Amino acid sequence: LWRVCEQCCDGPVVLVGTGLGSAVGLSALAEHDNRIAAAVLQGPLVETRLTAPERCLTRIGSHLPGRLSHLPGFRSLMVHNHQPWFPPFDQSRLAFAVDNTGNLPLRIAARRARRLDQLDLADCLDRLASSDHPCPPILLIVPESLQNESLPSRSTAVQEILSHVSTASVESLAGCGPLGCLTHPHRLAKLVRTFLHESDSNRLPPMASPGS
Repeated sequence: LWRVCEQCCDGPVVLVGTGLGSAVGLSALAEHDNRIAAAVLQGPLVETRLTAPERCLTRIGSHLPGRLSHLPGFRSLMVHNHQPWFPPFDQSRLAFAVDNTGNLPLRIAARRARRLDQLDLADCLDRLASSDHPCPPILLIVPESLQNESLPSRSTAVQEILSHVSTASVESLAGCGPLGCLTHPHRLAKLVRTFLHESDSNRLPPMASPGS
């Protein structure tokens, strides 16, 4: 990430991370050294664990050829998990999500999943909280699919981040699942635009994304 920033950006950057990319963004914030002007993390992760069956499947999948779409039941599982979050009047967006995800090589998908096993960014939060450099403004976007029922509009990871970082703010996306960039692109863009404006970040360089 830092190598890309050094090659493509002149000065502090604005990071946008979703999914696994939010973990990359949070890790980068722990060593930002004034190189990050602001950060937007959608569905942030702090600690994750795979179940024993999931761990076994990802290990096997790391060595298999083919793509996710070749797995039995892949399409029906994607539709079952994501269709409730997509607008019913535009089936093309869900079809794009299914096809795009299905094109991912199975080995890559399994290896990405394995990165989530034993993920623990508590040390990153401690370093961020004790850093000599002022922490940049951070926007945490929580889709409804990740909200904790006991913490309205929050998730466990968001609560953990807020307890360490005073510059973090939270916005929730009601009716939104994990693929907010496809299901609610306009609302998501408005949240980011408003955050950057309120943080006086409109003078900052273009956003660099750690991925999704």
